[in-house]
Amino acid sequence: MPEATSPPPSPAPLKPTDCSECVNGGLAWQLGECHDSCIVQDVGCFTDEDGCAKYKAQEAATKLCDAASDCETCTSADPYCIWMGGSDQKCMMGADYWGPEDDVAYGPTDCKLPGGGGYCLWAPDPDCFFEYGWPACCKEGQEKCPEKRPECDSVVLE
Repeated sequence: MPEATSPPPSPAPLKPTDCSECVNGGLAWQLGECHDSCIVQDVGCFTDEDGCAKYKAQEAATKLCDAASDCETCTSADPYCIWMGGSDQKCMMGADYWGPEDDVAYGPTDCKLPGGGGYCLWAPDPDCFFEYGWPACCKEGQEKCPEKRPECDSVVLE
């Protein structure tokens, strides 16, 4: 007599693939997927319809931020876009940003801090600007910097 076999296990129910459907089912939307709860720290997690609206706005902003290649274009593209100065030099959707504020521009006026040129947000370059690491115009209280970054300090040979 052939041995009785049990039926294969039922597949796990599929989780919703849409934020609204997910949160309306009592679950959490994070990293573009539906989860039982918020599973990743330091990343947006949405648990209601208002959160889904924010998620959709952030997704739309990400595309605009990714297309921006300079500080002023970036920070004018969308309120969620922030410009990372320093060595990163990129535009990103900053809703979940929690890092140091020193090299971040949140609006077009921040691109000109402190002296006026967007290059004042770049990482210091002590091999180029010996005394301060940035052009002298970037110091607090100086006149507005020119649009183009000044040439490096020259070495005086004696």
